[in-house]
Amino acid sequence: MTLGKNKGESAKSLVAPYDELMRKAKVLQSGCEAEFKIFTVNQDENRVKWLNSEQKNESMEDKLKRLEAQAATLETQLKHARLQAEYELQRRKTAEKEKDDMDRQIGVIRELLVDKNSKSIIHENDRERLAAFTSNQRLSTQNDMSNTR
Repeated sequence: MTLGKNKGESAKSLVAPYDELMRKAKVLQSGCEAEFKIFTVNQDENRVKWLNSEQKNESMEDKLKRLEAQAATLETQLKHARLQAEYELQRRKTAEKEKDDMDRQIGVIRELLVDKNSKSIIHENDRERLAAFTSNQRLSTQNDMSNTR
C-alpha cells in the first residue's frame, strides 16, 4: 500500500507542474502584443501630457516672476509717491505758517500806521508808503485765497 500511495502522490506531484507549464506555454503562444501596444500608446499619451504640464509649469513660473518683479516696481513707485506727497505736505504747511506769520506782521504794521496818535518814530511820508504796501499785500492775499478755492 505504501507503494500505491507513493505512485498517486508522485502522479499528483507531476500534474501540478505540468498544468503550470501548459499555462505558461499558452501565454507564450497566444502573446500579449495587443495589450502591450495599448500600454505603449497610453504611456506615450501620458508622456505628452507630462511634457505639456512641464511646459505650462515653466510658463507659469516665468509669468509669476514677471508679476513679482512688476509688483516690486509698483511698490517702490508707491513708496516714492508717498514720500513725495509727505514732502509736499510739509512744504505746504511751512509755506502756510510763513504766510500766517507775514499776515500777522502786516497786521501789526497796519495797526501802527492806522493809529495816528501813536508816538512812533515813523514819519508821515513813510507811513503813507507802508500803508500803500499793506493795502497791496491785503489785495494779493485775498486774490490768492479766492484762487485756491
